[in-house]
Amino acid sequence: MLLPRLGTLMATESGFFMAVIKISPSTRFLNRRLFAASIGLLAGLLGISCAVGVSHADPGATGTPARQATECTSSRDLFLNPFNSHSAHHRPIGTEAQYASDSHPSTVSWLQNTSQSININVGAPWGVSVATTNASDPIFTIGPTNLKCDRPQGFPRTIRLPQEGFITPVRLSRSGCTDGVVVIYDRDQQIPHQIRQYNWNDGSPLGGQYRTWDIRGLGHGTHPGDRVGTSASGVAALFGVLRGEEINDPNNKVEHALQMGLPRNPGHCAMMLSREVVLPAVTGDGSMFMEGHNLGNIPYGGLMALLPSTKGGPDLDKLGLSARGKRLAETVRDYGIYAVDGANCAAIRADQYVINPGELVAALSAIYPYMRMVLNNDVLGSPTAGGGNPRAPNCAFDVR
Repeated sequence: MLLPRLGTLMATESGFFMAVIKISPSTRFLNRRLFAASIGLLAGLLGISCAVGVSHADPGATGTPARQATECTSSRDLFLNPFNSHSAHHRPIGTEAQYASDSHPSTVSWLQNTSQSININVGAPWGVSVATTNASDPIFTIGPTNLKCDRPQGFPRTIRLPQEGFITPVRLSRSGCTDGVVVIYDRDQQIPHQIRQYNWNDGSPLGGQYRTWDIRGLGHGTHPGDRVGTSASGVAALFGVLRGEEINDPNNKVEHALQMGLPRNPGHCAMMLSREVVLPAVTGDGSMFMEGHNLGNIPYGGLMALLPSTKGGPDLDKLGLSARGKRLAETVRDYGIYAVDGANCAAIRADQYVINPGELVAALSAIYPYMRMVLNNDVLGSPTAGGGNPRAPNCAFDVR
């Protein structure tokens, strides 16, 4: 495997995750981006074109990130389009991406899913429910949950909640725990409030673990243990979430990577996640070293993507996809899906506004056999996953 591994040192904070650490990644990406930006500026002044560190272009993708940014349909609203252009959330797959072979261990694990499908968890309790507030909304004090699943962190916490209340579905797992995650974005303060195990509780809201993060930042850590959110991998809750605003509108594209949970326990539908951690993940599940757990070959932070037609992938026009389904398939091809957490079966996380998820699941089932892991995704070392020209634009707010 060509991915930089973060090793096997265990570290727990509240019993629901565990850091897996060995090697710190390089930070040369920032220097490379500054160099590339300087060359691009000079080229613009001289009226010439140039490319920095790009070769062996895939015929299916051309152009520079700056030029392609004009093609973006993504909102300039930070709540709808969070994180900066350095984030793995926004990095497109490059034309030099190396995909796992059919016999690669990650592919073997991927194809163990006999249903050949990826579910879509729309909003809480297994997706992510979102809301925004402003100065006109009431202030609530959120207390610690009384569930004995994980140690409460960050509560009580006083924040604004929507005037009409913020009621989300709550469901207990077989162990008697809830895992619902919400993000409430305070527009006036530009602060996101991420709450795991959130419960409206008839107007006396409760929460299990609280996090906040820079919505203009990466949305993920840069070194082992550099946890940002509450997922097993440590990414922020909005990292890679499918938003209704982008997939429901036929004039919009989904111009960022997605996130998903994969099975990892003996009782799950397959065994896919391993005990390895690679960026953008910085940690893994707290029970990953239990006997029989995490015996698959896809690491936390692994990037699964649809093979482009130039590298053995399908012609999307011949798969019978709906218009929305085709747009989602293009996203999986051009940006990919990061494995960030455990799940009973493979499932993408979405917000509560995504409509008709069955239509999208059908598209994911059609492309599932053609998905492979990107083996050379240097998250901090290249502006594209795998290097080379971007297959699609980087549509972060700071390059629009």
